[in-house]
Order: sequence, then C-alpha cells, then structure tokens
Amino acid sequence: MALDVNNKAIAGAKVILYHTKDRKLVVAAESKSQSDGTFHLSGNVRSKTGWMICASFEGKGVSIVDRLFVSGTPYDIGRIYLFDPIPITGIVKDTSGYAVPGARVRAWTSGVDYMNACVYHSNAESTTDRDGQFAIKPLPPGEYHIAVEK
Repeated sequence: MALDVNNKAIAGAKVILYHTKDRKLVVAAESKSQSDGTFHLSGNVRSKTGWMICASFEGKGVSIVDRLFVSGTPYDIGRIYLFDPIPITGIVKDTSGYAVPGARVRAWTSGVDYMNACVYHSNAESTTDRDGQFAIKPLPPGEYHIAVEK
C-alpha cells in the first residue's frame, strides 16, 4: 500500500519490482497504485532472494523496500511510505570566501544506485547562480555525496 506520512493513500504511484541479476537491477514488473493505495505486482519468480520494490510519485520522494524474500505465493509487503522530498541547498565559495557562480553541483548515493534504478531522480544536479547559491531538486531522505566542479 502506497501512503503519505499522514497514512493517506496515494493513487497513481509508480511501483516497480526489481530483481538483482549479475549485480544489475532488472525490471520484473510495474504497476500503479489504486485510489486506496494498493497495488499488485506479479512476475516470474525463479529466485527467492535479490528482490526490491521502488515506489515513486510526483512531488514525493522515492521509497525503496529492499531485501525482499519472494515465496512465489501472494503476500502483503505492508505499507510503503512516500515521504516529502528534501532539497539539497547551499552556497559554493572559493578559498577566499567569494561566491563561485556557474559551478556544477551534483549529488549521488553510494553502493547500488537505487535512485538511478528507479529513474525518478537520476539527474540530481544544479548550477550555482551569481551569488554561488544552488538548489538540487528534492531527493528522498538518505546519505548523499556532493561534488562541485567549475
């Protein structure tokens, strides 16, 4: 069931079932949540481990349920909460303390890149304005690496 942080159902959330194969994520099934937040995914289950679900909705962060054990029989995975996304903002300054306009700022996660796998937030980057300020589009809660290039 796809819900917001207030336990309100989210209709139309994109839900994707992935399977890890040769260290890559492969789409096994896709669905959209119904008006009550429920969704149904089915696929050809050949392996019981290596599964994950990614849910996304415009204006909300991506939520991921990983390390799923798939038994081949229908079961309820419970609630998937789609949180309000968190923007990454800041000011880029040089070693003298002056603003750096036109710098490229990127954010990414380490390990398996679930954000790119889910496609929803694959271009997490921004360019600083004349005052060195930047704002990267809202991302789901988590740890990110930040890089600045000029």
